[in-house]
Amino acid sequence: MAHKEKYGIRDLGYSQWHRTLGKDVTATDIDFIEYCPDCFEPIAVFEIGYGLDNTEKVLNHNINAIRAVVRRLLVPTYVVLYEGEVRYQSKCPCCGRPFPRSKITAFRKKMLYPRESHWVDMSPEEYAQWLKSLRRQHKCQGGVRDADGR
Repeated sequence: MAHKEKYGIRDLGYSQWHRTLGKDVTATDIDFIEYCPDCFEPIAVFEIGYGLDNTEKVLNHNINAIRAVVRRLLVPTYVVLYEGEVRYQSKCPCCGRPFPRSKITAFRKKMLYPRESHWVDMSPEEYAQWLKSLRRQHKCQGGVRDADGR
């Protein structure tokens, strides 16, 4: 079941603090991991970016670190770009800076691992069906839980 966003934005406190440590301590985030809700196995890893024409920037931005991680995970990995129509402006509750809320109108995706593919343009409906197909292709490990049964 999909969960509702709690805040609509992410707290940047840790990220900003981490940047004060200098270039000797480097990190990147991974935007999304699709996983099976029954066995918790990862289905796919996603690096997400805004702007369909953002292909070069997103492939140069820490992507080698992400490639190194997913080679060890052995999980299919994609870069996904999206674009949308601005519906209204919200303000960040932390800093008051306005940011747009958009209705997504288009996607562009590219597989990075296990083999690199070309960019594919998709409508929101096509992209949703593709995501659902990833889940249908998953071979569930049968509800593997931790030692406490959770």
